[in-house]
Amino acid sequence: MTTRRGTVFRLTHIIIAAVLTTASLFATEGDSGVLKRATGEVPEERLLDVNILIFNSGVEAKDSYKLESKGIFDGVRKAESRFIPVTLMETLQSTGFWGAVRLAPQAIPSGEVTLRGTILKSTGLKLVVEIEAEDSTGRTWFKRKYKQPADWRSYNDEGFYEDPFYELYNRIANDLLAHRVQLQRKRITEIRQVAQLRFASDMAPEVFADYLKQKRNGKRFQVSRLPSEDDPMMARVNLIGERDAMLIDTLTAHYQDFQVRMFETYHGWREASFQEELALRTERRKARAQQILGAAAILGAIFAEGDSNSSRAVQEAAVIGGSLALQSGIAKQQELKIHKEALAELAASLDAEMEPLLVDLKGNTLRLTGTAEEQYQTWRDMLKSLFLNDLGLPLDPNHPQAEKASAVPEK
Repeated sequence: MTTRRGTVFRLTHIIIAAVLTTASLFATEGDSGVLKRATGEVPEERLLDVNILIFNSGVEAKDSYKLESKGIFDGVRKAESRFIPVTLMETLQSTGFWGAVRLAPQAIPSGEVTLRGTILKSTGLKLVVEIEAEDSTGRTWFKRKYKQPADWRSYNDEGFYEDPFYELYNRIANDLLAHRVQLQRKRITEIRQVAQLRFASDMAPEVFADYLKQKRNGKRFQVSRLPSEDDPMMARVNLIGERDAMLIDTLTAHYQDFQVRMFETYHGWREASFQEELALRTERRKARAQQILGAAAILGAIFAEGDSNSSRAVQEAAVIGGSLALQSGIAKQQELKIHKEALAELAASLDAEMEPLLVDLKGNTLRLTGTAEEQYQTWRDMLKSLFLNDLGLPLDPNHPQAEKASAVPEK
């Protein structure tokens, strides 16, 4: 009796788990996101500049092998950590509600609003990201997860030119706008002032550090005092800030070019991934359905009444048939590996094509090489060195880039 009860319990558990899993395959996330756009020119005093940082890929190198078994590939995520923020940037730019919207390789003190993103899940079928928005004063506007199933028309309708996850980008843009419209003019002015003073303090802390107060363990910034409107040192800082913004614009163009270069390959990968994920779901549904039928057949045989030879024969046939169906369902789970291997091959080809580009930024006095991230870090070091030399202030010798920053620029 104990063996029979245990068997019944296990089979019932299989049926319940299978039904719940099958139902979850059809769950959808996200509401329709219609992008809000300005119907007229927004007053300049209401515009804030936005820096979108390169996204966190959500993949650690040490975990890459383990993640590959789940269909998550380091090479693809690295490419997506640049592709996704560019798409978000272009969405924000199209609304008309913001000032300059740029893509930055790192957090910049002059940023009025900064967006950070982490990729939590990305396939051709579904995109999940976490977005954090923060202004220059250190106040967090929001930190939210966004989930979006792909719009299949992006893969099958030649006349449909939207990104498969365009509604996700629209919802992020709408949420950012919803927070901005609540800000009073005084608050917007404060955000601008703090951003300007944070940049100045980063360039020359000995001169500008006392213009700001820091609260809550240095996470919040507040204006302590303002320089005069004709302060010559602040005028120099503003000129340097303009040059810094010009370089970020150049890097932004680089990232946009990177997006264009990878678009065809990436879209092909997403479309193939979309088909693979659909195939995976079809296999799961078949496997679960066969497990349900198999377990139900075995239960029916166990509870069948009668002791005749014919009754026992029916029971045995039902148990055998149910067991075969159950084994078939389990076997189909193994077939999923084939689809994952196909995704791995696609990811490997994409990773090979999506290496960071080496670019030269030529000016009158210096030349930067390396990845965009390396170029910007070198630029910041040079900028700070030149500014401090101009003011007659020494560069901190303990600065990790002091030697590089003080090097003679290439003519």
